[in-house]
Amino acid sequence: MRCLYSIAVNVPSSQANANGIIFASQVVDPLNPSNRHEPHLPFASRFQKQSILEMPAAPEQAWAKVHPEVPKGKVINTSLDSQILGSTEELSVYTPADYNEGHDNSLFILFDRLEYTTLIPAPTILDNLIAQKKIPATVAVLIEFPEPQDDTRTKQLACNPKFTEFLKSELLPWVKKNYHVKIDPKHIVVGGSSRGGLAAACAGLHQPDTFRNILSQSGSFWWTQASDAHYFDEKLAPDDPDNELGDAIKMFRDSPKLPLRFYMEAGSLEIDLDGKDFSLLMPSRHLRDVLMAKGYEVHWHQFRGGHDYLSWRGTLADGLMALSNERK
Repeated sequence: MRCLYSIAVNVPSSQANANGIIFASQVVDPLNPSNRHEPHLPFASRFQKQSILEMPAAPEQAWAKVHPEVPKGKVINTSLDSQILGSTEELSVYTPADYNEGHDNSLFILFDRLEYTTLIPAPTILDNLIAQKKIPATVAVLIEFPEPQDDTRTKQLACNPKFTEFLKSELLPWVKKNYHVKIDPKHIVVGGSSRGGLAAACAGLHQPDTFRNILSQSGSFWWTQASDAHYFDEKLAPDDPDNELGDAIKMFRDSPKLPLRFYMEAGSLEIDLDGKDFSLLMPSRHLRDVLMAKGYEVHWHQFRGGHDYLSWRGTLADGLMALSNERK
């Protein structure tokens, strides 16, 4: 078991908006014996930092560690103007250490660039996996989203066909023009965490002939169009007898089987503690069962931890290895 935690003093659980009060007042544990705190984003306040609880038998996260003898790839920051989205998308592109040898590479599209280069060292993980030949040589494109105060991420990653069209019609041609990558969909992995995991699954749902390998870390499969309408104060109250199901689950249930492969995971602590249906574990299991019942190849992992990058930085490598298994 490993997880993140923080301390909020004397907040009654019965008080209205108790969760909001907790999030606004939580601080790191001053008595944490190893003084271990999660690496944090540049814009994080002291109330957004958390302490690390790591039990002695917690799984090793060796793939996320820098090994001096492992050749290092290169990361450059760039941008792409999108007519589809009407915005400039900020990107980081990782190329492996042997990229200049000129052979074509597999492609990994990953959402939330800042988080996957600070809280999760995705370039280091790729360096280690490629060096040990656990995955083929891979170019990775990491897509940025604005700070959490902006709703862009929430909207673009909410199973948004327009965002998937951007990936297919603008991002992929740009990548293929500028980098040596294989164009066969078998060699493209699209992935992310939380809403990024949802968006990865929906990219496969919307464009199955382009995005066939889906890597979802604690995907937000509780998501519904109605829940976002409530979030954005819009009027939407669909009369749906299946409204206990996430919309992506229903879409996969009701669609024919598609040529997709999945790595899915969720944590044992990602459960609904306050009765507001924001569990991730149960909807992820539900989608897993729907997919397996329809005959999909699904690699499922339930880790002992919560909805945080502390766990995901140890399991990202598992997903890449599972989906790189001969790319059938």
